[in-house]
Amino acid sequence: MPQERVILEWITETGNNQWFIVLLRKNSDGIFSRSSDSACGNFPLNPDGFGPFDEDTLIMKIREVFPGAEIMLLW
Repeated sequence: MPQERVILEWITETGNNQWFIVLLRKNSDGIFSRSSDSACGNFPLNPDGFGPFDEDTLIMKIREVFPGAEIMLLW
């Protein structure tokens, strides 16, 4: 069972269309809780260079940065 879950979403409502990434980590109770996101300055992956049809490339990069994490894609 993965200890990390990455949620990847294409955001269009802010007027600045972009990918947004949320990192969830499993706590001691076995529940996933928010750890960080791509809006944080120290997030290890900047999704700004990926366009709306680059989800496959972005997912491959997420797998490099967060190996073993479960990845969820939201539309």
